[in-house]
Amino acid sequence: MFPRSSLMPPHLRPAPRRAPGVATAGAATEHWLVTRGAMWLVYAAALYPLVLCFLNTRVGRLPASAIIVAELLIAAAALPLLILRLNLGILLLMLAVCVNFFILALFQQSADFKALRDLLIPLLFVWVGNLLSDRKLAERVLRNVALIAVFFGLFEFVFPAMFGWLFDAIAFYQSRGFGGNNPFALTVLQVRPEGIGRSLLPFLGPRRMSSIFLEPVALGNFAVLTAAWALSMRREERREAAFLLVLAAAMIVMADARFGSISILVLVALRVSQLWRARFLAASLPILAVAMLVLVTWFGPREIHDNIVGRFQVSGRNLIDMSWTAWLGIPGAISMDAGYGYIVQRTGVLICGFLWFMFSLMPLKDDQARRFHFNVAVYIALNLCISGSSLFSLKTTAVMWLLLGSVIAHRSLLEGLRVTRPPTQPLSSMATA
Repeated sequence: MFPRSSLMPPHLRPAPRRAPGVATAGAATEHWLVTRGAMWLVYAAALYPLVLCFLNTRVGRLPASAIIVAELLIAAAALPLLILRLNLGILLLMLAVCVNFFILALFQQSADFKALRDLLIPLLFVWVGNLLSDRKLAERVLRNVALIAVFFGLFEFVFPAMFGWLFDAIAFYQSRGFGGNNPFALTVLQVRPEGIGRSLLPFLGPRRMSSIFLEPVALGNFAVLTAAWALSMRREERREAAFLLVLAAAMIVMADARFGSISILVLVALRVSQLWRARFLAASLPILAVAMLVLVTWFGPREIHDNIVGRFQVSGRNLIDMSWTAWLGIPGAISMDAGYGYIVQRTGVLICGFLWFMFSLMPLKDDQARRFHFNVAVYIALNLCISGSSLFSLKTTAVMWLLLGSVIAHRSLLEGLRVTRPPTQPLSSMATA
């Protein structure tokens, strides 16, 4: 006789079962689009300043809004991918950021879209990384960007005149309005101020390489992020980790990144000491950093020098002098050279604390994920001690947020809701179907 299901109406018949491990052609196509789209988004985020600098140097002067337009295009390109998996947790965080933005705009009687962008971009790329959900593919992106950065750094070191002819970073930043009243601020893109000189391997000369990031500071920050991932890898992957650490060391030397080298040493000590297992320590890092800045300001030398202690004092003094309205995100003037002061004055301490709390509770897959999460927390806490907006630079941190999203645990609140019907196996395993 006929099977009972054949007598049912078509819309009530159960879907035919597929053999385990077999994915549909549509799911395989979706996997290819997601993986390639996510990877190329990060490549675009890392390389777009170099492309714009080349166009400004060899084609024609670009408007000051070129960077803004490029970042909007990158964010818009991510939307088709994110529609494939609506991530409920990150959507709620984005909603909280937007509500905070509108409340502050009412009190300030103006809209600080830069502050909104600074908080939404990390959430966007964590979402992309969670959609990719394949740490090996995310690691490939990191390794490729690091190789490109080292290659261009060597090219800049060996052929500085040709590099400047192709990529005139000073002219590019001048086209964006930087250095108009202070040309000295642009010279640090290439050399240390007179009297300080190179700190790492002085025999290489005073020039600091900026490579694809156009700023030595950005190259140093990316080196720290590369080392942060390498130091989170498992012992079985020690060869891959060693290769990434060599790339990070090369970038640190090229950029003459003093603070970057110290940050990597701190990460090495934390990996050896097993302190990365203490999640409460990661959650309290910003509080400990702010307390340290205040103590250094109170008990440090009266004369401020251009060194790490001096930068700590500038940041600490900025925090001490902030009014209670500035702590709530309603400042009179915003400090660009003190990270904690910069982000608190732009967005308010309430949304900063809420986002950090959610970051601390992020569900993670395994020990490697927990190590990298801890390393990211250390990087953020240290970076905000001395730097203004570099933590929110898309060209260096897009890879970091992608990697962080790729190690978020499955089947959690942050896993989200899929609009399309879920496949019978994880997206990361469909490449072999």
